[in-house]
Amino acid sequence: MTAAPHQRIAQLAFETRLPLEEVCATLGSTMSLPKFELDHENESEWGECELAGVTYNVACGDKPGYLRALGWQVPATCNVGVTVMLDSSDARLSDVEAIERRLVDPVRTAISTAFRTEVYRHRF
Repeated sequence: MTAAPHQRIAQLAFETRLPLEEVCATLGSTMSLPKFELDHENESEWGECELAGVTYNVACGDKPGYLRALGWQVPATCNVGVTVMLDSSDARLSDVEAIERRLVDPVRTAISTAFRTEVYRHRF
């Protein structure tokens, strides 16, 4: 059985000096998420978890401009990106306002509170 393709619903970015493991642990604890599965390739490292049909992907880079090099339109100082995704077939995708209010805004607030930082939104 093949996994359903994902639909990105938000890409949030922020700056921190914490390593990926701590970022994922903090975000997971703050949002009551399951443990993130960690992986890496070349200069990129990421963690991913899923809860209630929502996939959370956290990507970290160790150099300024990391997210910009990936095409994100965020300040150059941002080195952590959080992508929130739903399966393409998820019925929640039909209500954009509800997704913003019930999913994206709480994630943004959780990041801002947990890391005491400004959170930026990449527009794709």
